[in-house]
Amino acid sequence: RDVVDPQPIAVFDVERDPALATFRPIFTAERIRSLAFLPLVAERRLLGKFMLYWESPHQTSDEELRLARTIASSIAVAIARRRNEIALRESEERYRRLVEACPVGVLVHSEGRILFANPVASHLLGANSHAELLGRPILDFVHPGYHDLFHARVRQLRDGATQLPAVEKRFVRLDGSAIDVEVTRIGFTFRGRPAVQMVVRDITERKRTEEARRLL
Repeated sequence: RDVVDPQPIAVFDVERDPALATFRPIFTAERIRSLAFLPLVAERRLLGKFMLYWESPHQTSDEELRLARTIASSIAVAIARRRNEIALRESEERYRRLVEACPVGVLVHSEGRILFANPVASHLLGANSHAELLGRPILDFVHPGYHDLFHARVRQLRDGATQLPAVEKRFVRLDGSAIDVEVTRIGFTFRGRPAVQMVVRDITERKRTEEARRLL
């Protein structure tokens, strides 16, 4: 929960503190006579407490509190970082499961390289698995005639746009063959860095049908 400015609490003698009477059996069993606890706070959230114990009445000094604060601060930062890492992994796992079941192609690229491809996108680009695509330059799969459009749309996202409408373009598969696609772009953060999600639909058959009708 959010906190304002929690302060350390030190108890000289737990046997003389009426507020702790309920816990005296525990203190006696653990041979605790004096204690101090410091809040573990990171990102304005209370994560827990760092406890100090003594077997006899003890007046906690300012120096002891300063040292304990330093230790508590390091512990809080480590806990917060670990929780954030876990939350990020869980979020990525939910994202992966969602897009892998998606019936359209999904590609994620950042700094010009592919970071993720779902099974549909991998198949669309002629790969047997996403491993064949990861780390490859995204422009390897964009037809040269559409490179300028690709760069222009990336600039739009970099300048603040969050989602761009679908446009038609041509992609190049691993075997060198070209396919017509419809691409929607969304700017988002992936693994802690700015990235672009591309939702790709194969419209090759639709384009052939349109061309056949035009020639009739």
